Amino acid sequence: MDISDKEKEQFCKKFSDPVRQAGAIVYRKDDSGGIQLLLVRSRKNPVHLLFPKGHIEEGESETETARRELLEEAGVEGELAGFTGVREFRLDDRAYRVTYFVFKFEKIISDGEPGRMPSWYSIGDAVEKVSFSDLRDLIKQSIPVIENREKK
Repeated sequence: MDISDKEKEQFCKKFSDPVRQAGAIVYRKDDSGGIQLLLVRSRKNPVHLLFPKGHIEEGESETETARRELLEEAGVEGELAGFTGVREFRLDDRAYRVTYFVFKFEKIISDGEPGRMPSWYSIGDAVEKVSFSDLRDLIKQSIPVIENREKK
């Protein structure tokens, strides 16, 4: 069976070009001055806790995507504090590349997407609660970004 050039192109793209996404690691200070991070439940599997993230839309920058996903998924606005890292993974035979940014919490705008249940955790609890080890690494990478932002 022969496949068309278009089918070959789609097959190659599916297995070579990663889907580009951007995500937001949001922090705030609690009443005692400790840092808390915002986690949301995964849409596909609500057992998993992770950071808001999503596809980069045409004409949108990575930071714009991260800010939009934060608002859509968690109902939160934040001020950009800096870049923190990149996560690459495969899901359903697709490669994904997510660029993460740290945001300082500003305000709650809405409840976010139904089922996402945004919740705040201490850094230690967030490290324990996130569902994937590379997200633990991102938390550790975000600490200097947060500390630098808080010095200002």
